[in-house]
Amino acid sequence: MVFGFFVVSLLLMYTLVRSPFGRSLTGIRERELRMKILGYNTWLHKYVAFIIAGGFGGLAGVLWAHTAGIVSPENVVLTTSVDALLMAVLGGAGTLVGGVIGALIVFGLREYLSTLVPWWQYVLGSVYVLTILFLPTGLMGIPERIRQRQTLSGKRDDVKEIAPVTS
Repeated sequence: MVFGFFVVSLLLMYTLVRSPFGRSLTGIRERELRMKILGYNTWLHKYVAFIIAGGFGGLAGVLWAHTAGIVSPENVVLTTSVDALLMAVLGGAGTLVGGVIGALIVFGLREYLSTLVPWWQYVLGSVYVLTILFLPTGLMGIPERIRQRQTLSGKRDDVKEIAPVTS
């Protein structure tokens, strides 16, 4: 049941991002002043996006409560929010697939490291810091960085020296 809601939610998010509303949100993120000048009500767009994000967050909470069977104050801790942030940053903030990849890595690392060392949270914190330092666009940004390097190196190789003109 949870996987079904996950797939439907992912498809809804994908559709939303590709819609005119999603494109306007991208425009607002990139150049808010330009979107205001074009006549968009940026405040309303951000407000609606916040409501939609809250709806997806609420759905995640309901599914978690249904799966766990009980919700107590002990379950609502800071590390839950930090894990979600780590998943987004590690996979690639602003991408749908990046969040999924980040979640798989964070949960996999947590399960694996918690059996090895008692200070596994410090290791996850180090992964978070190293990701921000060396992969600011997350794992989903790696292919773009490779393309940029190939393009830059390709341009350098294609440049040929021109012989000086003598008269």
